[in-house]
Amino acid sequence: MSRAYIFKQDPSALEIDTIRLMYTPFRIQDGPSDDRVVVDSGVKVRGDARGDFLIERDSKEKKKAFDAVHLFMVIRQIITMYDRSLGRLADSPAKIRIRNVQWQWGTDSQIRVYPHAGLDKNAYYSREEKALKFFYFASKKKQGKATYTCRSYDVVAHEVGHAVLDGLLPGYLESWQPETGALHEAFGDITVILGLLSQLDQCEAIIAHSKGDLHAKSFFSAIAEQFGEAKYGHRMGLRNADNDLRLDQVSEHVHDLSQVFTGAFYDITADIFEVKQNSTKFDDAHVLWEVGQHMCDLLLAALLKGPQVNATFGDIANQMLRLERNKENQILMRHQFNTRRILGPQAIEAAKKPSETVTSSLWQSCHCALSTKEHLDMVKSAIQKKRLQQQGWLARGRGSGK
Repeated sequence: MSRAYIFKQDPSALEIDTIRLMYTPFRIQDGPSDDRVVVDSGVKVRGDARGDFLIERDSKEKKKAFDAVHLFMVIRQIITMYDRSLGRLADSPAKIRIRNVQWQWGTDSQIRVYPHAGLDKNAYYSREEKALKFFYFASKKKQGKATYTCRSYDVVAHEVGHAVLDGLLPGYLESWQPETGALHEAFGDITVILGLLSQLDQCEAIIAHSKGDLHAKSFFSAIAEQFGEAKYGHRMGLRNADNDLRLDQVSEHVHDLSQVFTGAFYDITADIFEVKQNSTKFDDAHVLWEVGQHMCDLLLAALLKGPQVNATFGDIANQMLRLERNKENQILMRHQFNTRRILGPQAIEAAKKPSETVTSSLWQSCHCALSTKEHLDMVKSAIQKKRLQQQGWLARGRGSGK
């Protein structure tokens, strides 16, 4: 059991006190590290006699140590959130057999994490390196100031989301289907949303600042505010989860496509919360926390029950509807998926094979694990393999007179 100070939200989220004390039911080892995560900051950070890492940010060296501890704690919180969800699902009618998050390369090994990996406007997960890397860069808005991606809860949670999903569904990174890449990207953003909803104090802050309206402008729906402002000058972050985008309004680029699924997930969460909200009987923050748990379980189960490779939005949406036992929730979900053109009579059907416009360049605008050379090579290989299969089927068809 250990405690540490961390950034509980993006450092630029001025609406709330971002540095807070966090508790983990697991004992953190020096590094910091445990059996699943090890932080490599160049200096081993040591806990006190109680196993706590209560580091103040009052010097350059202490800031470096703080970054290492903060990074470890956020990663551990996300892993714990998904571990708990998988544990609940294993005992539910969904009968998911995986009980814990496991890295793609094996259950008994660690992921190595670099808080100050170098100068770059990026952060990414690498299967090949078995690592999470967080970079820093000069801010576009604040001259002489550096932006450290490791300090952003949103950026860290997003990248951990990629690592978790690659462990659960490794075929996603080896798919040619742009919607599969978009599901990977959306899962990163949704991990940020679910990570906040898994913490009761954050649920209280969301309720207080939005007055219980999840569509009100607040820190909750903005993804990576500091990173977006420092890199592009976007004041509301890299992406806005509370969007109204439909499949017929975005390009084939994975980054653009992902916003459609993220937006649908966000709206479904907001709709279910609105229906369950009853301030005269229940605390709004606790209701929001419960909705977050339900949505986490539902999404994980849908992904694990869906196709292992080349999954589409429609595949996962249909699984979510099938697994949802509450009829009222089903109606809300179907409405959002139909509105987004994911399902329903106006649905835009995903391609069954890669068209001429499907190239690895569609993944390059993601600025994370999906845009690395390592992953782009996987995409190129998947596209080439699928086209060769198609050519083989056509040749066999001509030869047999079909």
